[in-house]
Amino acid sequence: MHATIKYSGRRKRPGDCEVLRHHADGSYTLLSARLDLVNHSPTGFEWGYPGSGPAQLAFAILMDHYGRFRLASRLYQTFKARFLAPLEDNEWELVPAEIDSILSDVRPEAEAKLAHYDDELRDMLQRSGADDVEVRSALAELEERGY
Repeated sequence: MHATIKYSGRRKRPGDCEVLRHHADGSYTLLSARLDLVNHSPTGFEWGYPGSGPAQLAFAILMDHYGRFRLASRLYQTFKARFLAPLEDNEWELVPAEIDSILSDVRPEAEAKLAHYDDELRDMLQRSGADDVEVRSALAELEERGY
């Protein structure tokens, strides 16, 4: 998999937006909308207002950047409000470090809550009679699925 060095968006006309993932080798790919996980806007990405198109784009960027469904799910509305909703231009660029900066005050708390939920899940599995190997296997499977 290519490392993403930046994301860029271009609005061809209202309602027709393209978002690319640029890679270190100079290639690029279209960013997946990830409608398989969250379906705010089946008609596509948008920005410049706090609606469904920007929400879909925020989730897609964070899912691509972090690769973790639960983390992206906790942070995308904040990312939308802070970065995508205020955008006024038809074109923009964003590097991964900017994503981390935009969310630097809320990501640690989100990750702490997710760790707490993982601990609770571990406790529930152990109480149900699962042994350590089964618990580790279940947690690894969730992580592999992006949760």
